[in-house]
Amino acid sequence: MSTSECQKLFGVLDYGAEFRLTRLMLKILREDEIFYDVGAHVGFYTLLASAISQSGRIYAFEPNPYVYRVLKDAVAKNSNIVALPYAVSDRTGVIELKIPLSAYTGASSIREVHRWAHRFQRWALGIDEKRVKRIKVPSTSIDSFVSKTRDPPTFIKIDVEGAEDLVVRGAKRVIEEHRPKISMEIWRIPGETPHKRAAEILYSLGCKSYAITSEGNLVKDDFEKLRSRENLGFSDNILFIC
Repeated sequence: MSTSECQKLFGVLDYGAEFRLTRLMLKILREDEIFYDVGAHVGFYTLLASAISQSGRIYAFEPNPYVYRVLKDAVAKNSNIVALPYAVSDRTGVIELKIPLSAYTGASSIREVHRWAHRFQRWALGIDEKRVKRIKVPSTSIDSFVSKTRDPPTFIKIDVEGAEDLVVRGAKRVIEEHRPKISMEIWRIPGETPHKRAAEILYSLGCKSYAITSEGNLVKDDFEKLRSRENLGFSDNILFIC
């Protein structure tokens, strides 16, 4: 599938980081990929993976119940997609989801995003800490999910608004045993962040990190250099090969 075909099917991408990740996926996803979309939102990457990996399986995790309804409707006709209303973290059970009422629908998180995000991120996402709805949602870890389904991922896409380290910590066994490729959204925030902690776990497991170029190619680099790339904007996606 070409980039232009992808745009016609799923809408025009006007955000550079997502456009680069889309081009990468068009190049590297296999026909039989087992794709975990962690933080699937309304299903753009879920549907993209489904179109490419027609003999594979796609699991789309989206804990925001309002967004999940849209996702479920969007993927209803795709037999290789399983939509799941779970938050993904390092534990199973029930967890609190924070839904900023003033923000766009992709800003929900199991973390208190407003407490650590830079003021620009809060402004860009429309986060007002005084207007946050808190609900209980089911939670799973990737390790636990795989132990039940026996269907380990070959590719994991992570976009979870500040819970990256929890997702990775809950997937350590799967990463060690099955070595999936992992794309992860990072934010341009200095110091200790969930993104940095997640990267450190992945490095400890032997994974290597790569920047994604505008053509969808990979350039190997370490996390700190990736985080400070000039064209990053306030966020970007990077790839880990484990």
